[in-house]
Amino acid sequence: MFKKALAVDLTYPDTGLPGENKTDNFVVDVVTNLVGWLLLVLGSIAVISFVIAGIFYLTSAGYEDKMENAKRAMMYSIIGVVVGLLGFVVVKAIDAWMRGSVNF
Repeated sequence: MFKKALAVDLTYPDTGLPGENKTDNFVVDVVTNLVGWLLLVLGSIAVISFVIAGIFYLTSAGYEDKMENAKRAMMYSIIGVVVGLLGFVVVKAIDAWMRGSVNF
């Protein structure tokens, strides 16, 4: 009367995406990778702005207002680099804490 169901074992190819293994946490990996990428982009922009501020300082030709603007731009770009590095450290520390690791 009832037919026996056939168990079919489907295997999928490995795509290299995070979270394919059921022991991985896909959401944590995606968020960690996204935050790392964003911090890399923001850090790169801060370094480029520091270089541009240095060029403005060199080309200020002794004008005090241009020199002050260049110094202010350098200060803001240094703050950007520090914030980017602190963000990276905080993300890595939280990731290590949530995974139960003592080292990060």
